[in-house]
Amino acid sequence: MAVRFPRLPLEALGISPGSHEPIALVAGEGRKAYIHERTEGAARLGIRIGQSPAAALALAPALEFRSREPAREQGALLKLAAGGRDFTPTVSLEAPAALLLEIEGSAHLFGGDVDIRAHASRRFAAEGFSAVVAVAPTPLSALWLAQVQRETTVTGLDELRSVLGRLPMQALAPTPEMQDAFERLGIRHLAELLRLPRDGVAKRFGVAFLDTLDRALGLSPDPRSNWQAPRRCRASRELPGEFTSLDHLQPYIVDLLAELCRELRAHDAGTDKLGLVFRHWKRPPTTVSVGSALPCRDPDRWEELLQAQLADLRLPSPVHELQLLSGRLQPFLAQSQDLLRDRRSSGDSFTALVDVLRARLGRQRVFGLAAMSDARPERASETVEPGFSSAGSSRVPLRPIHLLAVPLPLIYRGSRLYHQGDPLKLIHGPERIEGGWWEGEAWSRDYYHACSSRGGRLWVFHEAGRWFLQGFFS
Repeated sequence: MAVRFPRLPLEALGISPGSHEPIALVAGEGRKAYIHERTEGAARLGIRIGQSPAAALALAPALEFRSREPAREQGALLKLAAGGRDFTPTVSLEAPAALLLEIEGSAHLFGGDVDIRAHASRRFAAEGFSAVVAVAPTPLSALWLAQVQRETTVTGLDELRSVLGRLPMQALAPTPEMQDAFERLGIRHLAELLRLPRDGVAKRFGVAFLDTLDRALGLSPDPRSNWQAPRRCRASRELPGEFTSLDHLQPYIVDLLAELCRELRAHDAGTDKLGLVFRHWKRPPTTVSVGSALPCRDPDRWEELLQAQLADLRLPSPVHELQLLSGRLQPFLAQSQDLLRDRRSSGDSFTALVDVLRARLGRQRVFGLAAMSDARPERASETVEPGFSSAGSSRVPLRPIHLLAVPLPLIYRGSRLYHQGDPLKLIHGPERIEGGWWEGEAWSRDYYHACSSRGGRLWVFHEAGRWFLQGFFS
């Protein structure tokens, strides 16, 4: 069953296509702007799709322009796809404004192939969207029927060829070049194209177009990806009074975590993010978010992360309700336990440490470093997720962790090198590093490891007769 929403651009913005108000949606920018859709009120004034805004305004000075919003249309289509799951668990998105529903196993629950169309039309109309619904044995044939607003039901492949043969070529949404070729050949309906020799069609229009025809007629398979709605879990508690202390809220938070984790287990899933919302009277809610490096559904683990985040929280006013929201549900991979003792692997301990540090310090402040395939000190490493294994060489020269943003000039006096009055001794080097000439840099430096009299270890370099400090070793 194909469900097409021909007026989706208007309806996604809450505009009724049958409105008497002259409203036009504009797509494109500047000289390429054109009328993409319009209401019935604008159509009665002579406004046509494809017109320039200037020409439309000359016809109807009172015309109201609105910008087309593809993101709103996509969001509306996703909402409609969720409604399509009332009829079947197998729903495919057909951008920009259509859905495909596999109903072979569910049509009988709604009275058959004909009645399910009526149910679908009423269902989507209740959401405020006009729909064209067609049922056919193959996905493409159903889409083509809906494209030309043929609300019909075709149940067998034996009658499909004759039904498709009556469709105009516009049902295939041809490119302008292909449409021009159809007109020059005198092909107005699909039946006239199907009567042509297959090798001639492939030679003139390409093998891919011939494959499209075969998929529409059921001669070739036409698999579609099944859309899955992003799932989330939530739990809430209305408190018996107004609480101002986090200590008094703690038992309710623990109960919410247990409830949400039970729901995660019911879905056999985990999540890598939780949001705890404190609701106040006549004030915006207070929200605390925590994340986990791996999908998790252990309430004790989430409680530990939340406590690290709540340690510095100050509630602005009393709380009358708590709400716990999960991130997107993800597949959960259970960890193998030790046969003799309950102990975590080193990898689990590292992940737990990263989660606690991020909950306490913030996600942006906890990261890893990976070596890059670039000898320049400023480009030799990059920040990555903790635990990330660099794809570069495993033999990286020893480098200081603390690099200065700008190299600091050093004093060279009496054959001795000084940093803040402290003499330095070169203990390792030189290591020649040349700048990236491919990016307009042109320098050649000799780097040394230097030791101060206080025991500090520095990374210095010599360039053009001068000495500079580049960084400090830990």
